[in-house]
Amino acid sequence: MQFVLIIMLGYKRLHFMKKQIIALYGTANSGKSTTLRKLYDLLIKAYPKAHIEIIHPVGVDFTVIIEIDGVLIGIESQGDPGSRLDDSIKIFKKRGCVIIVCCTRTRGSTVVIVEALRPEFTITWHHKIAGQDDDKMAQTILKQIRDAIGA
Repeated sequence: MQFVLIIMLGYKRLHFMKKQIIALYGTANSGKSTTLRKLYDLLIKAYPKAHIEIIHPVGVDFTVIIEIDGVLIGIESQGDPGSRLDDSIKIFKKRGCVIIVCCTRTRGSTVVIVEALRPEFTITWHHKIAGQDDDKMAQTILKQIRDAIGA
């Protein structure tokens, strides 16, 4: 398990963070991307001063990096087989994202891509089922992010 030292001069605090992946998995059309769009909206409302780098514009699927209190969070909503998930994770790692939030299917290549990041990243899996409350799942992931960054 790898830790990242975050030094925040404006806040004068030292914070050791575990690198984390929060992966939302489910079948096609189960609401994974919708949930991550709702999470994105919650993050920008909760942290209006956050710096946002849009890599792929927010639409049906999107890729962004959000900086909150010096912590980089990468979000990739495209998690279908053959999608850009692998490329996005490489970008997030290169840019120094400590938290990565992504979608995968229930098994197969996208799950393998995420699992390959152990032990560098701790992985938390959230199962998304069609008809499940997207807002509630987005709130759960938001809480996990807040707990991780101490905000």
